[in-house]
Order: sequence, then C-alpha cells, then structure tokens
Amino acid sequence: MRTIAIKRSKVSDISGTELSELEALRVAIRDHVDVDSDKQIDIAPSELEALKTVNNLVGVTVYYPDGKTVELYATQAEINKWIPIENLKAADNLRGRRKNSAPGFD
Repeated sequence: MRTIAIKRSKVSDISGTELSELEALRVAIRDHVDVDSDKQIDIAPSELEALKTVNNLVGVTVYYPDGKTVELYATQAEINKWIPIENLKAADNLRGRRKNSAPGFD
C-alpha cells in the first residue's frame, strides 16, 4: 500500500513565490472603490515594504438622513483645519446617548 501525502503551501498574491508559514503575512484590504467587498491576501514581509502608506489618517463616517452612509478618510492635519480640536474633544462619544437628547428622539 502506497502512502500519498498532500502538501499545502502559501503563495504570495503579489509575486507568486512560496511562503513559509512562519513568514507569511495576511493582509486585509478594505474600502477599495474598485473592488466589491473587503479582501485578504498573503504576502512576504519584504513585499509590504514596497507599499507607500500615509500616517495619521482619520476615518470619517457621514450619516445621511435617508440612511445612506459614506466612509471618508482625511489626514489628522486636515481634520484639525476643518474642526477646532477643542470642539472635537467636547463632542459626544459615538457610543452611548448624545448629550441633551431624549429617548426615542436620537
């Protein structure tokens, strides 16, 4: 009787090179306008270095009266120009009831 082995390996979605289990990075990609949903890829650590990133991004969710929501991103510097930091610090938390609100009228 012969024994058959099955070998599974991870392959980089960028370069196609085989990755060891100890080095493979799983990367989630969200909110890409050209893709219909969030995706995940496997890559080598060296492939991450080629990605130019932006620091200090702030997520902004806009809630329209009709129920539509839009996710926007801006740098922290742009947010600080847009709204005074004192106003932002004094704003209501996203969780919990808003200040001066009555139940059922939020």
